Parts: sequence; structure tokens; C-alpha cells
Amino acid sequence: MPVDARIEDKPDPNVSEYSRRLIQSEAMRTVRLIDFRGDANAERPPDYYLYIFNIANRKFEIRRPPNFPLMTFAGCPLGQPYALVGRVPNIVNEKWVDADSGETRVRGIMGERFATDLLNPSNTGIDIWGEIPEELSWLDSGGTDDMTRRGLFWTKNAEPTTEELAMSRAKMEKHYRQLIQHADILYSDTATRREIGREHHMAADYFKARSQWHIVAETPIICENCGEMLKSNVAFHIGPTGFMCVRDWKRTVAAGAVKREQVPEESRWWEDKAHDKIK
Repeated sequence: MPVDARIEDKPDPNVSEYSRRLIQSEAMRTVRLIDFRGDANAERPPDYYLYIFNIANRKFEIRRPPNFPLMTFAGCPLGQPYALVGRVPNIVNEKWVDADSGETRVRGIMGERFATDLLNPSNTGIDIWGEIPEELSWLDSGGTDDMTRRGLFWTKNAEPTTEELAMSRAKMEKHYRQLIQHADILYSDTATRREIGREHHMAADYFKARSQWHIVAETPIICENCGEMLKSNVAFHIGPTGFMCVRDWKRTVAAGAVKREQVPEESRWWEDKAHDKIK
């Protein structure tokens, strides 16, 4: 048993046995032994990682103070099916202050639990795909902090599977449809129209929906053939003098506006063959 360095190994002959024991007992109560052993778990390398992916073309900011005041997850670039935006070790170490001693301590949290809570605080388990009934959502009935409805999910796979991507997209599209329906209800009452927010419009943009509460103003372009102002995606239009101005012959033929034999040779996209009769 460790003892105070002030107490000698050899007893003082001038001190009675009773007094010596009393002094030793007092010393053991007042001397605080320092434990130099740290938390080995905090220095241990991860056994594996969980990967966070984003399928939405928007970034997310999540706050988990005091250990993680702000975490930013990048958006998925347009034209890509997903983006790797985060990585979580199998054990996440969080610091906390012991109220009794004032010491800073470290505790380890299971990575699956940390990642699930990070993306959906209403989910108290570790199944990121688990459906949480609206009445059990302690945040609000709209699932405001549920990022799994918005395109984020975690998996143990370094590359998400086709099934995982399909589940994430289905969940996000369900949420977007609910937002559009919600916006329609809000717009029906002038007193609640101002509650239509940015995410309602994002949902409408995703489905290319048009409504009185979501009017999209497209910037016109100048036609490279006739110089008239028009929408950027039109294949043909009627020019200022009444003639048909074609910008995309293939799409114009598909629309039935012209026949294939009317397509100029330099604009034909098919190969002429002897047995290929142009109709």
C-alpha cells in the first residue's frame, strides 16, 4: 500500500505506537495519490469506420456541442448519384467534466449509436433505416432534424449499395412529396402563406413542380439562328416572320413538327443506307 513519503520506515522511539499509527492514518487521509494512467480507449485506433453519404444537392450543418460545435456535410454534386461526406470511427470519444472532481474525463460511444443520433436524434436505436412514427418524434411532427429524410445516411460499406441508395432516395422523395402537399395547404390560407419556406421550394424544384406558391422565372436566351428571345430548352419555335426556326432537329422530328426528309443533310443524325428508306 502506498504511504506518505514523510513517514519514515523506522519508527521514532520517542513516539508511542498509538501516536505513530494515528499520524500514519492522518497522512493517508490527506495525501492524494495521482493516477497517471490515461484512458487507453481514447488512444486506440478504430477497428472500422462508418461512412456517411449524401444524395442531395445541398449541404447540411449539424451542431452537437460541446464536443462537436459545428459539422458541415457537403452536398452531392449535380450529375452524381452520391457523395462521401463523412466518416465515423466505431468508437467516438467524447470529453466531459466530472462535477465532483472538476477533472476532464473521456467516455466512448458506440459509432453506430453516435452516427444514428447525429443524423436523426429521434431515432434512439442503431438502425439508420428504422421508421420513427410521427407521434414518437420528440423534436416535432415534421422531423425537422431528421437528416435521413433529406438525403444523408450512414453505412459500413465504403461504397453504398444500390439498395441503400434506392432506400435513401425513396425516403427523401417521400419527404419532398409531403412538403409539397404541406405547402399547398399553407397557400390555401392567406394567414399561413408566409410559412412556406426554402425547403418547400427545394422539394418543388426536385420534382419540377409548378404552382401558385412556386413560380420559376427562367432567364431567356437569344436564339443562335434568328436572334429572338426564348426559353433555353426549346427545340424549335416560330420566328418573327412566321417561319419555323429549328434548334434541335432530332427533337423536332420526335415532336412531329417536321418529317425526317425535311432534315438538312448536315443535321441528320442517322446513317444513310441503301436499304434505309427515309419516310
